[in-house]
Amino acid sequence: APKDGGNPFSSYLAIALDAQGHAKVASRSGGGNDVDTVCDKPKISTSANFISWTTYGITGVNDVDKDNYDGLWINAGYDKAGKYVLAEMADKNGGSGGGVLLYREP
Repeated sequence: APKDGGNPFSSYLAIALDAQGHAKVASRSGGGNDVDTVCDKPKISTSANFISWTTYGITGVNDVDKDNYDGLWINAGYDKAGKYVLAEMADKNGGSGGGVLLYREP
């Protein structure tokens, strides 16, 4: 999956295939820098053929303090209706806090 600007995917990945064999790979971020970054976190890359990939972020779910959070684990799959579902646990850097993000594709 392609990186987003200076943000590569991290070692916490979730890989899901839909009923047609299309892939989605989700990740928080692997660090790097924010130069030319266009996607929010978590980042999702999609492919219908495992050759061409498109990367995007889930908009509207990030905390105001999103840059101070790290994803601890991420899991994803498809529900019975074929909608993409993602769960991520986040930890606040340097202190207590964090939480769980749950997302279902509209």
